[in-house]
Amino acid sequence: MHDSSDRRIVTCGVDHRVCYQDLEHDVIVRYSAHDAAVHKLCLDPFMHDVFYSCSEDGTVKWFDLRQKTLGTLIRVSCTSSIGDRLYSMSLDPMSGYKLVVGGEGSRVSEFDIRLCKSPSRFYEPSDQIPWFWGVTSVAHSSDGRRLAVSFGGTESQIHLLDLYDPSPEVRADSIIFDQNSSPEEIPAPKKYRELNGHQNDRTVKEVTFIGPNSEIVASGR
Repeated sequence: MHDSSDRRIVTCGVDHRVCYQDLEHDVIVRYSAHDAAVHKLCLDPFMHDVFYSCSEDGTVKWFDLRQKTLGTLIRVSCTSSIGDRLYSMSLDPMSGYKLVVGGEGSRVSEFDIRLCKSPSRFYEPSDQIPWFWGVTSVAHSSDGRRLAVSFGGTESQIHLLDLYDPSPEVRADSIIFDQNSSPEEIPAPKKYRELNGHQNDRTVKEVTFIGPNSEIVASGR
């Protein structure tokens, strides 16, 4: 957890549980928050007692340690292009309210967690990935301007997106919409690079930015 000198830890796993541990005060809290494997946790960048979890049960949960409460933030439908199972999420470190989620569908969706009624926009590759089986990981850069998306398949790909590309052109390699706008009215995020060479066809592999300026992309093999 933030500002805890690594004395407060949150973890998740395939046992459907989310665990919070305070090493200083010898406190362990186990939350039975989900009905399937929990793959990812996100810490709120501004509220240091708040964090989020996403699961294969298709939900994103929020936790507030100050109130010892949890709730369902997002519930995706099996008919959605996101897919019924969620494998990853990432919270914009600059705004603190733009949450990107990815799962067994080909679409990466961004939600405004202040509303969470429907995605505010999404990205979807135009070319089909051979034997595609899910978006295994999404990650923001440290400045929130870029997003790394890892697609699982026999020809695994990592797409690097510029979320604040000023060009109004709607590119052929991405589809984006706002719930109150048509695709032609707002700029699409620019896929400025595609990375290949890693293996992401069996298990849920992470992707992340590392370095002081997020200049390096690291992925599970």
